[in-house]
Amino acid sequence: MGGQTVGQRLEFRRRRRGLSRKVVANLVGRSEEWLRLVESGQRKLDSLEVLARLAEVLQIDDVTELIDWPARVIPHTNVEPHECLRELREVIIDHPALRIRSNRPVDDYDQAVLTADLRTCRQVWTGSAQRYSQLTRTLPDVIEAARSARWQLQNLETADQLVEAYHIARHLLTACGDHSMAATVADRAMGTAAQVHQPLLIAASAWHVATALLHSGHPVESHDYALAAACRLTETGLSTPDSDIIDAALRLLASHAAAVAGDLTESAGLLSEAKTRAVSFGADRTARGIPFGPSEVGITTVEMALAQHDPDQAIRLAPAVPLFEGQSYERRAAYHICQARAYVLRREDAEATLALMKIANVSPEDIRYDAEAHHCVQHLLRRDNYLTRTEVGYLAKLAGISR
Repeated sequence: MGGQTVGQRLEFRRRRRGLSRKVVANLVGRSEEWLRLVESGQRKLDSLEVLARLAEVLQIDDVTELIDWPARVIPHTNVEPHECLRELREVIIDHPALRIRSNRPVDDYDQAVLTADLRTCRQVWTGSAQRYSQLTRTLPDVIEAARSARWQLQNLETADQLVEAYHIARHLLTACGDHSMAATVADRAMGTAAQVHQPLLIAASAWHVATALLHSGHPVESHDYALAAACRLTETGLSTPDSDIIDAALRLLASHAAAVAGDLTESAGLLSEAKTRAVSFGADRTARGIPFGPSEVGITTVEMALAQHDPDQAIRLAPAVPLFEGQSYERRAAYHICQARAYVLRREDAEATLALMKIANVSPEDIRYDAEAHHCVQHLLRRDNYLTRTEVGYLAKLAGISR
């Protein structure tokens, strides 16, 4: 989720103060239609007097929030961001019916071996500091084997394995910023899950689809998809620890999406429910690789503040996130990346650099492959703060960026 446009930030601030377009427009001496055009991005703020008056009316302390800064040149990157994903993308696009790659004979299928390979992939994603390089090497073969087995055997076991492989791929693709391919693989998982009519498998796949939609810039669709999946799961009457986790995770995701879409009332209601359920769980848990619990709710609230272009709120919320011993590399990195993004938005270079250095010490590959962390390093390079030049130079080297 990157920063919003000036118009979106303006609309968010107006709605948060509970003011109508007509009221705000009158207070700044403009028409309601003029303000509608500004908020929709069809007209720019081109008067310093009006800009200052808007900041006063909406109680915006930093007037630069209402300025569209010109784009600056991005430093040259030695490695194309998605180059490491080339083989994975080829496998996802491929299909046994086409046989673009080699099609494994069914005799090669060993359920126990594939189950062990998938378990290893999941453990690598959550528990390895080299998870990007490890998964880009191993996951393509695992997906190919799982899909070939599913294509030829058409049973529940192979469907479950293929969906699991797709889910792991979605995590990796989203982290790397390849959102179109993440959406594709999430949809493939959903299609496979639907074929076998397993409620939990469908709900888990729906969480991945809704997550991909949110990261692709479709928050309304993400909210509707996640909430529909949660309601459908409830209707099945299924009540197990895993179904409870996935249901709660779907509702938390719907809250996040509603906040990004600007529906703060809906978001607050869903977030309150998620917090209550997280407290009842007592600790963070996962079901089919989907996390939920107190720290997950905390990280999500920080991400929501960032999506609303409110770095001050993000920084206030971050210390309250209950991180715990043994938390996955992936979630620890996500927490520090949120902090780095907030400090970048506030132009606090030293604090942003410190947050990124914490990531580098825990999981240096995130600096190179995680799209948000990579962008933070690029921003710091542009500013070229002499106080952080040495540390940012080190981060740039990890990110594969030449200065």
